[in-house]
Amino acid sequence: MARLKPCHLLDLVCFVPFWLVFGSF
Repeated sequence: MARLKPCHLLDLVCFVPFWLVFGSF
């Protein structure tokens, strides 16, 4: 799964902006 993911250790930095925008809505 980590290999498929573009950001394994930085999954937070890549997801933070995503869930942040969704949470705003």
